[in-house]
Formats: sequence, C-alpha cells, structure tokens
Amino acid sequence: MVGPGLVGEAGAVQRREEEVAGPIAGEHPAGPVGTMGRRCQPDDQDAGSGVTEAGYGTPPVALIPVGRPLLDRHLLPPGDQARARPAFDHIVAQFGQGSESVHNCNVGWTAMPSTLVLYVRHGRTPTTGTSLPGRAPGLHLAEEGVEQATTVAGHLADGASRFPGGGVAAVYASPMERARETAAPIARALGLRVRTARGLNECDFGRWTGRRLKDLYKLKAWRTVQRQPSQFRFPGGESFAGMQARMTGQVADLVAAHPDGTIVCVSHADTIKAALAASLGTPLDLFQRLTVGTCSISAVLHTDNHPIVLAVNTHGPLTGLAPS
Repeated sequence: MVGPGLVGEAGAVQRREEEVAGPIAGEHPAGPVGTMGRRCQPDDQDAGSGVTEAGYGTPPVALIPVGRPLLDRHLLPPGDQARARPAFDHIVAQFGQGSESVHNCNVGWTAMPSTLVLYVRHGRTPTTGTSLPGRAPGLHLAEEGVEQATTVAGHLADGASRFPGGGVAAVYASPMERARETAAPIARALGLRVRTARGLNECDFGRWTGRRLKDLYKLKAWRTVQRQPSQFRFPGGESFAGMQARMTGQVADLVAAHPDGTIVCVSHADTIKAALAASLGTPLDLFQRLTVGTCSISAVLHTDNHPIVLAVNTHGPLTGLAPS
C-alpha cells in the first residue's frame, strides 16, 4: 500500500554543513565547549567541531531498547521509512543493573531506574514570534532572553538536589548561539559546562529560513504545517518527521548515557514539542497543540517501562516533579 507523500520539495535534500562557533562567553568557566555526537562521546578538545546532519540517518521504524520501549513506538511516514537504516542499534539501554537506591532523592521518585530529561527552550531573541530564523547563524539572545536564561538557571539550581541522582549530571545544548547562550548561565549555576548535542539542533527550514511569519501564514502550505505536519517537508530543508526522529534519537542516546540521573537539554520550540509528543504517544499531526514558550521547562522521566511526562511549558520553580 502506498502512503501519502510529503508536501514540499521532492528529491534528495542537500544538507548544508554548519560550523559551531567557539565557546559562548561564560559558557564554561574552565575550558572550551564540549560536543556530543551520535554515540555520546564528548570531545572537549575540539571547540569548533563541524555540525552536519550527514551522520544522522533516520532511525528505524521503532526504537526498542532492551526490555521495553524507551520512547514508545515511533512510526515514520512511508517516505521516510525508505531511508531508514539501522543506525540506532547502540541505543539499547541496559537499565536495572545499577544501584537500587534513589540517590538521596526526596520528592517521591519510584525505585525503578530512570533518567529525568529537563527540556529548556532558548530565551527570547529579536526575531521571536516574527520570523523563522532556523539555522541561520548570528542570532543571539535579546536582553529579555538573557534575563530569562538567568531566571531559569536559578530555578534549576534550586531544585537540583531533588532530581534523580541528587543533581544535574550534564547540560546539553543545540549548536545554535541562542541555545548555547541560554545554556551558559544554567551550566554555571550548576557547576557544569555546556556540551553541544547536534541532534538538539533547530529544524532545518530550508528556503523558508528567515521568512516572516505573517507572509508564511498566507501560503496554502501553512495549513499543512499546522494540520498535517507529518506530511510536510520544508522546501530544501527537513521534514517534521525527520526532525522528530533526529530529536528523539539524540535524546535516547543521552538518556542511555545517564541512567539514574538528570540532564538538561536546551533546544527549540518545534524540536521540544516533537519530543514531548513522542513521549506522550501523541501523533505528530497533533504536536502543534502543545505550547513551549521561551525559557520554559518541560520534564520527562524516562523509565524502563515508558516515558512519564511530568511538566510542560513550566516557568516557575520546579516543585512536585514526581510520577503519581
């Protein structure tokens, strides 16, 4: 049976290789920015590692670690299934082999092995709400965004002792400047450094990059973006399905690297919404119903059974983050 195709530009999409600039000022109090690639091997010596999607093949139709699903069944449209390859064999998570203690966690966590992922959207920029900056370089936080990042850093530092593992194990960020600038005060407040995780990058909007939203609203394709995003590919760019697969695959890698711990992932609105939809088991076509504001925190507890969504679009102190 032939399924529906993706709206947008047909044919092979040429991925542009992007360079990650040097460390953001204050990003790491003692050294250069770290990078995190496909197999979660940090490279602290290379502050300017190239970022490209070439190493991110679309994952298999289902991401199923040892035991039970980590991110639940993740289905791809027929167009993306043809490109799927077994690039995620190493994602199997050997949960249940560590200590049974909850590491001084006192907010009611269960004893099952788990990893808490705290998603933070970057702070406000001069283009927030007016255009699609995408992966265009040189976009920095606005003054309000800097203040937002400082505030969210305080919330995370105040709640860290109550997280699984008794604190935050690592802070990861998208390669974009606005994400790394948001991650920098968070890392400082937690006594950590920022690691760049390529899979947390913004969606590649292709030829829509930089276009004003008020102009895009007038396009017929915008209806597909809002109502059937699973069938849309940005002209010359990425599909929503491919973006979700990339994002959830990167998160799966990070979760596997930090069992029984807590990590912060600083990313972008659509990528975080796509990850939350996957954790909720919500079809990608409904992910636009989620809201992820600038410098909001969303929390997902990944267990060996299934993800548990604890918070979405939170802007205040982190209290009561525990499964019911």
